[in-house]
Amino acid sequence: MTNYNYDYIRKKFEIDSLKRLNRNYKRKEPLCVEIIKDAIILPQKSTYNTTLSYTWMGVGGILNKEGEFIELSGIPGFGENEGKMVFGGKYNYDKIDEFLDEEILYMGPFQPHWGHFLLEYCTRLWYYIKFQPDIRIAYCGFNCEPDSIRDNFLDFLELLGIHKEQLIDIRKVTKIRKVIIPEQAFLRDKYFTDEYRMLIDYAYKNIGELNLVPYNKVYFTRVGYANARERGEKEIRDIFEKNGYACLAPENLSVAEQMFYVRNCKEFVVIPGGSSMNGVFASNNTKRIYIKKAYLPELPGDVFQIDQITQASQSIFIDCYFKPYSWLPIAYGYGPHFMGVTRELKSFLRIYKIKQFNQLGCYIAIVKNWMWLTQIALNALFQNRKDMFIFCRMRDKIEVLLTQGVSKIIIFPCGKWGNMVKKILDEKDYVEYIMVDHYKCCIDNAVQDIDVLDDEQYKDYMILLCSDKKGQYYESIISTVYNNINDKKRIVELF
Repeated sequence: MTNYNYDYIRKKFEIDSLKRLNRNYKRKEPLCVEIIKDAIILPQKSTYNTTLSYTWMGVGGILNKEGEFIELSGIPGFGENEGKMVFGGKYNYDKIDEFLDEEILYMGPFQPHWGHFLLEYCTRLWYYIKFQPDIRIAYCGFNCEPDSIRDNFLDFLELLGIHKEQLIDIRKVTKIRKVIIPEQAFLRDKYFTDEYRMLIDYAYKNIGELNLVPYNKVYFTRVGYANARERGEKEIRDIFEKNGYACLAPENLSVAEQMFYVRNCKEFVVIPGGSSMNGVFASNNTKRIYIKKAYLPELPGDVFQIDQITQASQSIFIDCYFKPYSWLPIAYGYGPHFMGVTRELKSFLRIYKIKQFNQLGCYIAIVKNWMWLTQIALNALFQNRKDMFIFCRMRDKIEVLLTQGVSKIIIFPCGKWGNMVKKILDEKDYVEYIMVDHYKCCIDNAVQDIDVLDDEQYKDYMILLCSDKKGQYYESIISTVYNNINDKKRIVELF
């Protein structure tokens, strides 16, 4: 049983939130497997900036021969997305592009993000480890080039005995004779299973002999990470490094090295996030120190799940963030995060007899980072004012249309500005409107497919084009509408 220390968290309600997450996640029920004959795999499609934004990994997945979406092929949400899918859902398609007359194992979605890969994308592969079937493995790739599982992701799969030639990246609508869909062995905020631990241990067993020296105390840092959204961690890292901790950048390590250093350390210090998910490689009874970069009322339970999987001896949470602006960070994964040597960290250092060096430098860094964050805040304020100006201009154009007797409207597309238009029209109870996008997802009937643009049923609807001319999809959106509508007088560009 892990001993949790909340002494270095400043807010009582945050301690209460963490305590609620500290529950038993071990699943005893056996995992299920569905076998679908004559299955169709839909490639991933993005739902960014639509009414389906909670399905942030996109829609796609597996349909049976009746065209019904197989929920086991999706990934359920948690927290505020409870009861929804963060990945998965049916959408309209024109035709089947490819047919594979073979039996396939379904891995799920994939994007090159190490944390999501460890806890979500590889978690169905317990089936491959357990039964060693001689079949290929299909996944729905996104946010990467086709067939581009490589580097640490491919190295990890090879530790499981899976080679690149076995992988199929589904980027076209594909019909397959038979698909095996294993249930996820790890589901964030829900459960973990013995099969997941088996998968991780199997991979570690196959790393072989490494010419490496283990460290008792390991700190995984994000200071040098190119896409880091934290400022101020350097001063924290320096304190630990000068006190004998091996400060390692996981992005510069091979997967075997990451596994080796985490498995063989007695104390693991890390910021909760993608790097902390390497904790699944730890041996039993390691000590964890979590350097918190933000308060998360919706923090998923994966930190506690990982602690339970590896039977961590102790876990200490330390508030190392400043929050001068209430609306920052925008989101945990997006930042920006303002970190530094807080009172809570100083208290931890004093009690555990860890020396703090160059205190003046820490104070200077705090001032510099506060100035950096203030600049971001000013830029955001400017953008909000700009958005408000555009919103008011759109509203004026819509008011003119309504005074001309327009009462039936198609909103296209239903992205950021489409949803703004929706807010305007929701105030007008005499206006009838529909929202249209490039594809319709069956899990959200409020969005219509683009085929309604030339539907006789909607021929008297005005089409409001809600796309910023500076947007990357503007040309595609404009051409889609003008190519599908014969009566160009129905089209009104709001930008």
